[in-house]
Amino acid sequence: MPTHPHLDHLGNKVPIGHPHQPSPLGSWEDPCQVATVVPRGPMPNRLNHVLVRPWKPAPTCAKAWETMSWDEEMADLEGEPSFDAQGLQAAAGAVVVEPDGRVWLVAPTNAFGGAQFAFPKGHTDTFGLRTTAIKEVYEESGLRVEILSHLVDVTRSTTRTRYYLARRTGGTPADMGWESQAVLLAPLEDLGTLLTQAVDHQIVDALLERMGEWASWFAQHKPAPDLAQAKQGLVPARRIHRPTLPMPRTRTTLTLNLHLTRTEAERLRLGFIPSAMEEKWFAYMDGDTLFEHRSWTGYCISQVHFVPEGDGLRATHAEVNRFPGQYSNQDDEEDRQSITARVSGLAALEPGTRHAEDSFVTALKASLAPNYLGDPEVVTKLLTPFFQAVIDLHVTLAQPRQGAVSVAYKEFLRTNTLVARAFAGEDAAYPTIGTWNTPASLGAEAIQGLDLDPSYHAEENLFCILSEGLAGVSMKVAEILKAYDQDPQAELDRDLLPNLGKVRDFVISLLMGTRCVAFPGRTLKDFTYTPAKEA
Repeated sequence: MPTHPHLDHLGNKVPIGHPHQPSPLGSWEDPCQVATVVPRGPMPNRLNHVLVRPWKPAPTCAKAWETMSWDEEMADLEGEPSFDAQGLQAAAGAVVVEPDGRVWLVAPTNAFGGAQFAFPKGHTDTFGLRTTAIKEVYEESGLRVEILSHLVDVTRSTTRTRYYLARRTGGTPADMGWESQAVLLAPLEDLGTLLTQAVDHQIVDALLERMGEWASWFAQHKPAPDLAQAKQGLVPARRIHRPTLPMPRTRTTLTLNLHLTRTEAERLRLGFIPSAMEEKWFAYMDGDTLFEHRSWTGYCISQVHFVPEGDGLRATHAEVNRFPGQYSNQDDEEDRQSITARVSGLAALEPGTRHAEDSFVTALKASLAPNYLGDPEVVTKLLTPFFQAVIDLHVTLAQPRQGAVSVAYKEFLRTNTLVARAFAGEDAAYPTIGTWNTPASLGAEAIQGLDLDPSYHAEENLFCILSEGLAGVSMKVAEILKAYDQDPQAELDRDLLPNLGKVRDFVISLLMGTRCVAFPGRTLKDFTYTPAKEA
C-alpha cells in the first residue's frame, strides 16, 4: 500500500488505501476539465499567468503563523460580518477560485470524515479566522492564497465554519500536506457531483450567487492604453479590455446562416465595449470567432463562428452557454434569434459614434416619443383598423354588392401597408424598438411565427415579410369567421370575439418580440375557431 510522502502530525507514515490518478498536464490548461494532482506530482510551470512553485519561505511554525496573523486579522475586509460560533468549535476555510472559472478542492486522505472531496478548512485553535483559513489552505492544498471576501458561515455537527473567497497567489498543489491525497481544480458545473455532503452544497449555492464578482477580481489593475479608442470603435475590442469568464462545458451548438458584407464584417470585428450599465454586452473578435460576454458578470454566453464568404463573412454556428448558474435561457430558437439580432446590430454600428449618446437616454427618448412601437397601446391602436378591414372584407365577399368588394379590398391593402411600413421602420411617425425591427430579428420572428416559407422569404426586406405575414393573418381571421358563420349556436360576444382577440394578442406579441413568453411554442396555424362551450 502506498504511503503519503509527508508524515502526519505525530511523525508517522500515512498509508493511502485508494490513491488517485493524476490527470494529463493538458487538463490544467482546459477550463472545462477537472485537473488532478497527487503529492509531489507534475504540474505546469504557470497556471492562469501565476507561477506554480513552492511557497518559500512559507510559515513552518506557530510563531511564523502568529506574525502573519497580526497582519492578516488587522487588515480591513469590507463587509465581513461578526462571527458567532453558536457554542460550537470555531473553524475557518476558503473557497479558492481561478480566473478560468474553476475552483480548488482537496481529497481528504482515505476519505477522512466521509468526504471524497471538500473545501480546505480547519479549527481556529490559537489563530484568527482569516489566518486559519490561509493556513489550512496551504497545509491541505499547498497553495498560497489571498483572501478577497467573506463567503458564508455553515454549521456542521460540532463546528461552525466561516468560509472566505480567495484567489491563488503562489504555491503548488504538489506540496499538499498529509491530510490530502490529491488536489483538484474543478469547473463549477462539476461541484454538485464531486461534493456529496449536504453542507457543502450550501457553500456552492453561496459561491454561485457571488460568481459574477470573480472576473473583476482578476482584472488588470491598469486599463489597456487603447481602451478609450476601443469604446468608440476606433480600434478593435480585445479580451483584455473587460474582465471575462470562459464558456462552461455545459453548452449547446446552434446552426446559423447569416451573411455579412465586407463593410458589415469590418464593423463586427471592432466588437463592442459597454460604457453604461444599460449596455449589457461586451463583444470582441478573436480570429473568425465572436465572443459575447455579459458586461457586468463576465459570463461568456455565446461564441459565434464565422467563415470567409466573398469579401465578407458568414456565421455558420454558435456555441451557447447552457449552465443554469450563469444563463437561464434554454430555448434554442430564442437564442438563435437573439444572436442574429446582436450580430446584425454590431455590424450596423459605425466607428466613432457608438457612445455619442448614453444608451439609457436614447432608450428613454424612444419610449417617451408618440406612437412608440414598444408601447402595447400604440400597437393595439395600429392593428385595430387592420383587423376591422379584414372583417369587413370577409363580410363583403359573403354578400357582394356592386363596388363594395373593391372598396373593402383597397382598405385591407391600405391598413396592411400601414402596419408593415410602421414595423419595418419606414414610417417616421412610429419610432421602432431599436435593432428589433430588422429582417434578422423581427423578420425571422415573423417567418417562424406566421408560418411563412423560410426559403422563399430568405432575401426579402422586412416590409415584404410583414406584408406577407399580415396577409396570412387575414386568411386565419377569415377562417375563424367562416367557422363562426357555420356554427348555428354561436354568439358574437361569447364565441367570435374571444377567438379573434386571441389572434390579435398573438400578432401583437409577435410584433413586439414577446411571443416566446406570451405564446411559447405557438404559431399562427395553432389558432382555430373554438366555441366557448369547448374552450
